[in-house]
Amino acid sequence: MVKIDNLYVKVGNFQLKGINLRVEKGQYCTILGPTGSGKTLLLESIAGLITSEKGRIFLNGKDVSKAPPEKRNIGYLPQDYALFPFMDVRKNIAIGLKLRGISEHVMEERIGEISFELNIGHLLDRMPDSLSGGEKQRVALARALIIDPEVLLLDEPYSSIDTNLKHSLWWFIKRLHRRIGKTIVHITHDLEEARILSDKVGIIADGRLIQEGSSDEVFGRPRTVKAARVVGINNIFAGELVAVEKGSLLLKWGDRRINLAIGENDSISGLKPGSRVKFSIRAEEIEIMGTEKSGNVFQPGKENSVKSVVTEYVPYGLGYILYCNIVGNADNDRCMKGWNKHDYDFEIRMSKERFNGINLSPDSTVTAYFPPQRLFLLNDE
Repeated sequence: MVKIDNLYVKVGNFQLKGINLRVEKGQYCTILGPTGSGKTLLLESIAGLITSEKGRIFLNGKDVSKAPPEKRNIGYLPQDYALFPFMDVRKNIAIGLKLRGISEHVMEERIGEISFELNIGHLLDRMPDSLSGGEKQRVALARALIIDPEVLLLDEPYSSIDTNLKHSLWWFIKRLHRRIGKTIVHITHDLEEARILSDKVGIIADGRLIQEGSSDEVFGRPRTVKAARVVGINNIFAGELVAVEKGSLLLKWGDRRINLAIGENDSISGLKPGSRVKFSIRAEEIEIMGTEKSGNVFQPGKENSVKSVVTEYVPYGLGYILYCNIVGNADNDRCMKGWNKHDYDFEIRMSKERFNGINLSPDSTVTAYFPPQRLFLLNDE
C-alpha cells in the first residue's frame, strides 16, 4: 500500500503541491498527465530519489518520508531502463541483491527464478547493447523485482518501444501483476496503456493531483476541464442552467434544450437558474438519429437532439471520427473553443459498421442525439 499525505516537492521553479494519493496493496495505479505536469517527480519522490519539502509518504503503513531509497524496499524501473553497459545481464539483475549483501548461492537461485518468470534465461550472459528494446525492458524489470519489493514503480517503460511489441508487453505486465500481486504505480501519457492496465487512475496537471478514482470513473466522467483534456475528451461545452429537476439539470445550449442526468459525484451546490454550466460527453456516446437520406434529420423541440453538419470524417482505428458543426443559433458558448482550439463544434466516434450503415458523405446534415445519462458536468479547474 502507498499513501501520500499532503506532499510538497520543489525542483527549480516547479513544485508538486499538496499531493494526496492512496494506492491499496496489490492495486495497479496509473498516473496520467501532460508533459511537465510532475509525473516523474512524483515517482522519484516515492522512490526516495527526491527529498520532499513537506508531507509524508507511507509504504504499508510505515512512514518512509525521510528514509533513503535503499531502505524503502521499492523496485524502480526508469524510462531509459538505466542498465549498466559494462555489466552483463546477470550482473545487472543481481546488483540490488549484491548491495544488500545476499550470498552468491541465494543470488544465483533468485536470478534463476526471476529469469524463468520473465523468460530471459537465454540472455543472462549477453551485454545490454546487444539487447532489443523489449529485452532491455524485461531485464530492467527483473532487476527491479528480484529484491522482492513491496512497491514497483514504472516510469513510462514502453515509451520508446514500437507499437506491436508495446502491446505484447502490456499483456505481459498485466498477467505478471495478476500472478505476483505487487502494488504498482505506473506513469504514462498513453491513454490506451492506462485504460488497459489500471485498476486506479490519477491525473496530475500543473503539479496538482486533480482527480483520482477507478479507471472507469476517471475515463468515463472526468470532473474538470483539465482532466477531460488529459483523458482525450474534446467535446467541452457551456450552457445556461434553466432548472434543476429531480435527478437532472435542464440547460439552454444555443437554441436547444439539453437534459443532463446528475451523477452521484456531481456537485450542484450553488447552481441556480441563469448559472453558466460546463458539460461534456465522450465522442463515442453521441448517437446519430437520422440523416438527410433517412428523412428524419431534425425533430423540433426534442430535447438533446442537435441538427448538425458533418464537415469532415477520418478513419480512426477500426472506426471513424466525425467532425460536426451545429446548425442554428450561433451561441458563442455552445462549444468551448477557448479550450478546444478546433474549428468544429463537436466530434463523434463510431464503428466502421455503424458508419457504413448510415451512408454519410461530407456536408451531410444529421440529427445528433446527446443521451442525458452520458452527459456530465465539468468545473473550471
